[in-house]
Amino acid sequence: MYPKEVVARILEEDVLFTAEAGQVLGITPQAVHSLVHRKKLIPIRSSSGGHLFYRRDVEELLAKKTYLPQMTPREIIGGNITSRCKDYLNSLPVEVFDQVLGIAIFEHAFDAARSGYYTPVEPCSMQDKRMVATVSPSFVMQLKSGEEIWLRGLNCGYGGTGPTGSVDILIEKLGVAPELANYVYSNSVIKYARLSDGTWEVSDAVENSAVTVGCPRCSFYLYEGRLILAMAVEPNQKTVDWSEYMPLISSYLMHPTSVAISNEEHSVAAGRVEFSSSGKRNIYQVVINDSIGNQLWIDIPVADNIHFTSQTNLASLFETLGLPKPIEPSESVKQYFFKKLFVRHNSAAQKDQRD
Repeated sequence: MYPKEVVARILEEDVLFTAEAGQVLGITPQAVHSLVHRKKLIPIRSSSGGHLFYRRDVEELLAKKTYLPQMTPREIIGGNITSRCKDYLNSLPVEVFDQVLGIAIFEHAFDAARSGYYTPVEPCSMQDKRMVATVSPSFVMQLKSGEEIWLRGLNCGYGGTGPTGSVDILIEKLGVAPELANYVYSNSVIKYARLSDGTWEVSDAVENSAVTVGCPRCSFYLYEGRLILAMAVEPNQKTVDWSEYMPLISSYLMHPTSVAISNEEHSVAAGRVEFSSSGKRNIYQVVINDSIGNQLWIDIPVADNIHFTSQTNLASLFETLGLPKPIEPSESVKQYFFKKLFVRHNSAAQKDQRD
């Protein structure tokens, strides 16, 4: 029998849940289920709640980039209008609702995408070196067949038309108890699971999202088939207070492993640029990676002829995140690349293994 600490470390480092595997591969949980069905990805364990995967299997599949040559937009019903969502659901036969095993409701697209619910707004491939915008549903019904119904216009987290529409559907169409359905109003994320006797329970609830009033502008994009979070710093901020950004950053990046910094020319050439309808562009020169494949892009300006420590916003970002500073003062930002960020964390983990 292995010690509990060893088992916990193995689960954290070497095992991925369905949503996590989807994040690594840049696809939705539904697409992961499709890979399993087509025997392109073999789980180490499966249950009614989902699959568990060996991280190495997922990473090897990612390296091949043959499992999903083209990503096409999937239908999201409702157009962000509550009445359209309700009209559609009211048109479905009762048998459809009897097949629903799970429900996921979100206030913010950020939380939906983090849970694996997103789709590109236009077709794209694993080779596309450009930023392709994504859109997420706010109400998801998971069926016994593995299929899902995505809607946008029913949501949660406040006392308004969208959440009230969600409550109506939960009670009238799905048979959720009113006292459980009313959790919709007070949670930014709420998930329900159907029990074997046909009743429902709250399987997950998040009262406060990392996305709050005054939160920095951030959007999810697909780049080379991988989901990335792009964070746009307010252009008039000469000095950025990174502590305001930390709730969002820490909720998205699990265990950062590396960060790359490039100048404007290289970032544009690599396709890390976003154009608005007004012609303004955001250029993402800082890329932070974590251990499960998440990437955070930040659009702070970086000069390749000024040392890291002399660029205030860049240096303060690393200080806020607790990252080590460059050893050689002559290193230019253009060539600078951290391979190990949390030196003390890694050293402590190695010491634990030796002990």
